[in-house]
Amino acid sequence: ALWFAKPRWLHELKQWYRDDQMRNMAEGTDLTATLSSATRVPGAYTLRWDGKDNSGKQVKPGKYTVLIEAAREHGGYDLLRQEINLDGKTPAKFTLNGKAEVGTATVDYGKH
Repeated sequence: ALWFAKPRWLHELKQWYRDDQMRNMAEGTDLTATLSSATRVPGAYTLRWDGKDNSGKQVKPGKYTVLIEAAREHGGYDLLRQEINLDGKTPAKFTLNGKAEVGTATVDYGKH
């Protein structure tokens, strides 16, 4: 998911922006028009992923990285990263602690 208010600030999400530039060169598609919504105010948010890639195909079992990146105009920057094993069998729960822009994030993998 990508939450932003103005495209001009996307380059501040350094990790995402670099990866998106590489993906865009390989796939030739701009995801910002389909994934974006307004910047979020402080609070608690839930994001669910259906396990499918950008083309709507189920991803293969394996190790994946959950990346949470936050940047605020005239504010701080956080990058949280957690590797998870998507095998479809083993539930897992991780807590990631941010610094300035992200408080605590929980990654909960399994059937719900």
